[in-house]
Amino acid sequence: MPDHARLIFDIGFNNGDDTAHYLARGFDVVAVEANPELAEAGRRRFADAIAAGRLRLLAVGVGAAPGSAAFYVNRTEDKWSSFVPELGQRGGKFSAVAVPITTMSALLADYGTPYYAKIDVEGYEWICLKDLAATPQYVSVEAHRLEYLALLWTKGYRQFKVVNQNTHWGFPTGASGPVSDTITDWDCLETAAYDWLHVRLGRPERSSLAHGWYDFHAKLGGDELADGFAKPPLRFRRARQAYWSARTRLSGMVKSLTGYERKRPPPG
Repeated sequence: MPDHARLIFDIGFNNGDDTAHYLARGFDVVAVEANPELAEAGRRRFADAIAAGRLRLLAVGVGAAPGSAAFYVNRTEDKWSSFVPELGQRGGKFSAVAVPITTMSALLADYGTPYYAKIDVEGYEWICLKDLAATPQYVSVEAHRLEYLALLWTKGYRQFKVVNQNTHWGFPTGASGPVSDTITDWDCLETAAYDWLHVRLGRPERSSLAHGWYDFHAKLGGDELADGFAKPPLRFRRARQAYWSARTRLSGMVKSLTGYERKRPPPG
């Protein structure tokens, strides 16, 4: 197997749960984590993989140009940490640290084009996608903006999938889930955009997506999928939405009465 076919970029390593899955599948990993504390914890957790040369864990951020920038380490929820002040400062408990910056094009030049790149960097996804000077076979990115799909199209990706992060059974909470090569029912650009936009704009009854938070997955090249029509909405959509609304209200009541709050990743 060529080296690039065994390599994954984990851009937004966090606690390393995604990297653990990639290593278990036999891939080598280049992981990037801007939070110095999480990077150090990752070095301890994956000391054997690092010693074996299967993991390179870089304590840097990915930005538009090399240098240094203030990174906001969120003390309420580490997944909220970000170079973007309004994201990293959520909850009011944070500390700012200076972090070295590299670029996606520099990572590609240094380590080669990976088979798959996972990008989850709390507000800097657009910068990473724009700087994809070489194109992995698969890419996933947290689904914050419709423009991500359009940008992936311009770089040669022709098959897409909006993946609900709530459906990754068997993975730790907050993990990105399986590599994109496990997807068998790819959609065309229009279908992915239609489904995601209706959820984003508050019309979930028109979407085939269940309640959750989402990643965009993209597959390079191949024939453009012909169908531009949205799939049917999920059955019992209104009942499902009512269920989640009631669950949210109940969670709020429990928190107000007991102070207990179930830890969940942010919806993006």
